[in-house]
Amino acid sequence: MKGRLGTLTALYVTQYLGVGFITVGLTAILRDGGTSLDTLALLQIVGLIWPIKFLWAPILDRYGSRHRGHYRSWLLVLQTALVLALLALLPFASPADALGPIIAICAAYVFFSATQDIAVDAVAVRMLADSARGTGNGIQVAASYLGNLLGGGACVLVYDQFGWVPAIGLLAAMTAAGLLVVWRFREPPRTDRVERVGAAYRALLSVFGQPGCRWWTFGVVPLVYVGAGMAYALVTPALVDAGWSLGRIGVVTGVVTSAPAIVAGLVAGLGIGRFGRGGVSWSAAWRSLCRRCCCCR
Repeated sequence: MKGRLGTLTALYVTQYLGVGFITVGLTAILRDGGTSLDTLALLQIVGLIWPIKFLWAPILDRYGSRHRGHYRSWLLVLQTALVLALLALLPFASPADALGPIIAICAAYVFFSATQDIAVDAVAVRMLADSARGTGNGIQVAASYLGNLLGGGACVLVYDQFGWVPAIGLLAAMTAAGLLVVWRFREPPRTDRVERVGAAYRALLSVFGQPGCRWWTFGVVPLVYVGAGMAYALVTPALVDAGWSLGRIGVVTGVVTSAPAIVAGLVAGLGIGRFGRGGVSWSAAWRSLCRRCCCCR
C-alpha cells in the first residue's frame, strides 16, 4: 500500500509542477516584464481546460495498451509530453516578448496535465481499496499543493537568482522524475469490461440524472472554482504592482500559502479513513476523542 501511495504521490506532484509555475511564477514574471492585465487574463483562461477534461475521459477508458498497461501506456505518453512542453519554453528567455508561443505552449501543457490526471485518477481507483480512497484523495490534494510549492515557489526563487533557463530546466527535471516512476510502475491487468466510447458517454450523461447532481455540477462547483480562481489570479499581479520582488512573491504565494494546504489535505485524507466522509469535522473528531477520554467515561 505504501508503494502504491508513493507512486500516486509522485504522479500527482509532477502533473501540478507546471500548473503551479504557470499560475504563480509565470504570471509574476510576465507582470514584472510589463505584460498587461488583459494579456495575463488570457493566460488564466488556459486553466479552463481542466474543468472540461471529463469530455475526453471516456476515450482514455476505452483505448489503451494491454501489453504496457491500459492507463500506464497513456501515462508514458502524457508524462513525456509534459516534459517536452516545459523544454519547449527554454528558448524564450524573455517571455514577455513572446507571448503568443508562451500561451500556446502553456495551453498544451495544461491539456496534457489535465489528461494525465484522468489516467492517474483511474489508476488510483483501480489500485486502492474503498477504505484507502479517502487517504488517496487526501494525498492528491496535498500533492497538488506540493506541486504548487515547488513549481510556483522554488522555481520562481531559482528564476530570481539565476534566470529563465535554470528555472525551466529545474521544472523539467522534476517533472521527468515522474516519468521514471511511470516506467517502473506495473499496472494490474484490467478485469472489467471495456465499454465502447458511445456507451461510455451515455453512462457519463446518466450521472447528471442523479438527484442534485446537476445543481452541484452546473451551480455550486463552478461558483466555487470560478470564485477561488478569480481571487487567486489577482494576487500575484497585485503584489508585483505593489513592488514585491519575484523571490518574495515565490516564497509567500508558493511556499507560505501551500504549506498549510498540504497539511490540511493529509489530515483530511487520514480523517476520512478514520471517521468516514461524513464524520470529517471538528465536532466528530472531538466526540471521538471525548469517548476515549477517561474523565468522560
